[in-house]
Amino acid sequence: LNRDHDSSIIHDIINKGIIMTLNEDYTGERPSRLYTIVPQSELNARKTRTIIDAHVHIIQSDLFSWFSPEKKGITFEGDWKPIIHDYRPSDLVAEADGTRIKVIGAVHVQMNADDPVAETTAVQRMSDEDGLPVSIVGGGDLSSHDFEEIVERQEDASPNFHAVRQIINTHADPLYNYVDREYMDDPAWLAGLRVLAKHDKAFDLQLY
Repeated sequence: LNRDHDSSIIHDIINKGIIMTLNEDYTGERPSRLYTIVPQSELNARKTRTIIDAHVHIIQSDLFSWFSPEKKGITFEGDWKPIIHDYRPSDLVAEADGTRIKVIGAVHVQMNADDPVAETTAVQRMSDEDGLPVSIVGGGDLSSHDFEEIVERQEDASPNFHAVRQIINTHADPLYNYVDREYMDDPAWLAGLRVLAKHDKAFDLQLY
C-alpha cells in the first residue's frame, strides 16, 4: 500500500480500523516494532489502532532443527541466531504495550518445521491458550506422496488451518537459493495444488 494512494479500498481499510503493520521506512521512535502506515495527524495520534498482523511467526523453537548453527544446506545473510527462541501470540500483543496499537489477531506463516503437523498443532494450542485468534498458513511439500495426508492431519489438528506455504525460490546465487529444483515444472507438485483445491485451502506463494 502506498501512503499517497487515494483509492477507496485504502480509505475503507483505514476507516474500519484494520491496517497493515511494519512500515519499514518509518524512522520515528517507538517502543515497539509495530508501526502504522496511516499518515500521522493530531487526530490519528490519539486514536487506538486495531490491527491484524498479516504475517507473523509463532515459534515453538524445539520444532526447528534448522535453528542449529551446525545445520547445513540453508544459508543466511547476517546473524539470524537472535530469533532462536519461543515466540507466542501473547508476545506479539505485548510488543504493542505502551502504544495506541491493539493487536486483535494474526496470521502465522509456516517456517519450515521438521514436522508441519507439529507446527500447526503448536500454533493452534498457543492461540487457544493466549486468547489471540491466529489464522494458520501451514507447511508441507506439495510434491510429496503423502501431501494429502499432511493436509488432512493439519485439518484435524487445527480449526484455524486455512492454507499452506511452500518456499520455492530459486536463484543463481547460493545465498538466495532455497530449493534444489523448479517445483512448478514438477507434475507431482502441480497435483499438490489440486489437493489444496480439493480441501478448500489456499496456497501462499513465495517466489522471486
